[in-house]
Amino acid sequence: MPKVVSFSGKYDDSDPHLSKDGNSIYFISDRPSKGVTASADIWMAVKNKNGQWGDPIWLPYPINSTEREYSPRTDKNGNLYFASDRPGGYGQGDLYISYLEDKRLGTPINMGNTINSATGEWNLEINDSADILLFEASQRAQNVSSYGDLYISFKHRNGWTAPQNIKELNTSGSDLYPFLTRDENSLYFTSSDSLKSPTTAIYHVKFKSILKNYKKTAVFPKK
Repeated sequence: MPKVVSFSGKYDDSDPHLSKDGNSIYFISDRPSKGVTASADIWMAVKNKNGQWGDPIWLPYPINSTEREYSPRTDKNGNLYFASDRPGGYGQGDLYISYLEDKRLGTPINMGNTINSATGEWNLEINDSADILLFEASQRAQNVSSYGDLYISFKHRNGWTAPQNIKELNTSGSDLYPFLTRDENSLYFTSSDSLKSPTTAIYHVKFKSILKNYKKTAVFPKK
């Protein structure tokens, strides 16, 4: 029987992400923080020596903003990736990275207009090596559905490949919340399957061959 974790149950908490070592958990919550207007923000809890979760910590500005944050994810080096509809981006929502330096997360950096567009980029997934990026995008010309399709991009040196629509997976409904297993063999995601569907379901697909095919057709940045 699932149990509510010690730090949750009172506020609207969602989208949990465990760090690679399992000792930190990031999540989105609208809980209030002292002196800060409550909004959908990134919070973090850390395990103590007894393996119990400590009190959640609100990640300070400028990681959080006055607008909404989504989909916190970390790579093996502890760098934090997330989506936000804060001002100053390219579109409705953009993807950002905050690098971990000297055990502190730095000022978020917009991931640039190869990844982000004038429309919306939202829920994301990053692999441990930080060279495979999956995300949901809305209203792109390539979309099967304007409500949200899944895209993939690959890191090459200091740049990312042009995002590719994962056509095998996308439907006329909303396709979102990608989760890639650490061995990169399986992908889980959420889909409403069609615009007429009143509900969503969680899907699983063997991803290795799909990954290989999209890497072959990726357009890498010029040197």
